[in-house]
This record gives sequence, structure tokens and C-alpha cells, in this order.
Amino acid sequence: TAQDQPPFRSSVDGTFALDPVALKGILAVTGPVQAGELGTVDAAGVEKLVYDGQYRLGKDVYERKRVMLQVGTATIDAVLSGRGDRAALLKTLVESARTGHILVWSGHADEQKAVTDGGVGGAIAYVT
Repeated sequence: TAQDQPPFRSSVDGTFALDPVALKGILAVTGPVQAGELGTVDAAGVEKLVYDGQYRLGKDVYERKRVMLQVGTATIDAVLSGRGDRAALLKTLVESARTGHILVWSGHADEQKAVTDGGVGGAIAYVT
């Protein structure tokens, strides 16, 4: 029931997770992005931001997650808007998926089987 769900949960068809290595590779192709209050985030600085810099922002965990979500959203927006060389982007995405830096989850069993069989299946657990 809705009462049993976390307060932020909504109906989701699927998700994907990009780690700092994947973000760096994507930003190397698309170029820098504007990530809200962080300003410009580029390939040269994204790993340090994710691994260290976010903890120096002086924000609580929920605010850090909100800020980091801006980085991910801006990066995906750059991909979806067609920035960068498509062949180079495809090569980067394939390599990131092959090496475990991108994971995909689908709420549809047939799609989840396909991504799992393809080696990019993942799940993100809700932790209370």
C-alpha cells in the first residue's frame, strides 16, 4: 500500500546508476555542465567532487544528495540533448557499462532480464 512506501517513492519504470568514472567519461565527450549551485562541473573535476568535494560543502546528507543529483541530471541532459560526438559517446557508454560503471534496473521483468543478461543489470535497495 502507499502507506508502506517511503515518502519519496513514486512509480518508477527504471533507473540507471552512473559512478564517478562513468560521469568523467561522459563529461569528457559532452563537455562541462552547469550543475545548479555548484556551477560548472567538468571531466577533470567530477571524480574529486564525488569522492571528496561534496563532503566539504558543509551540507547534511540530504542536501549533498540533492546537489549531487544536479550533477547527474545535468550530465544526462547533456547526453539527451545530443552534445558531443555520438560515436565517442557510444564508445564511452559501452566501455563504462562493460566495466561496471553504469548499472541499469527496470521495473519490467522482461527488460530487467535483458539488462541482467547483458551484464549491466543492477538494483538499488531502499535502506531505512
